[in-house]
Amino acid sequence: MYLSTSGRYEAPFFVGTYSFSVCEKRGPARLESHLDKTATMNDMLNAVRGKIFIHPVTKGSYGPIRFPQSPASFSTLDGTSFHAIAEDGCGNYFTMKEDGSVRFWDHETDDIISLATSVVEFMAHCIDPPPVDLDPSRVKSVWIDPKFAKAHGMKVPMDGWVKKPAKPKQR
Repeated sequence: MYLSTSGRYEAPFFVGTYSFSVCEKRGPARLESHLDKTATMNDMLNAVRGKIFIHPVTKGSYGPIRFPQSPASFSTLDGTSFHAIAEDGCGNYFTMKEDGSVRFWDHETDDIISLATSVVEFMAHCIDPPPVDLDPSRVKSVWIDPKFAKAHGMKVPMDGWVKKPAKPKQR
């Protein structure tokens, strides 16, 4: 089975269109781009916001992808500076080098991992995150925003923490 989509993307120095076909068993099958000049990276990355990047070689996942809270520049321990084009919400950034390749910076290890040779290739390996399979019997506690709970008619403690009662210890 093949799935196809097409759309428009924009990056700092170009605007383009793309068509994308995915084979259910083989992953990205075709990605064609036609570039002209102008526009913004945010519009292009909007197509992959909320998705995760699956590394084509290691199969490791990165993300979910979101826009930085504010314009983000950072430096590695060796002093190399980068500008973030996206973040994962855990303090790590996606960045693009001058050659157009996309990298991932892990803030805990200071490692920079090469993800794709271009933003188009990066987009081709972004997928919707798999659903979370949560076994309710393993949940020990959960935090629910008290304002959210009130707006939805739920009763939660003032601090928002709902804890499962501890089972009495058997002697």
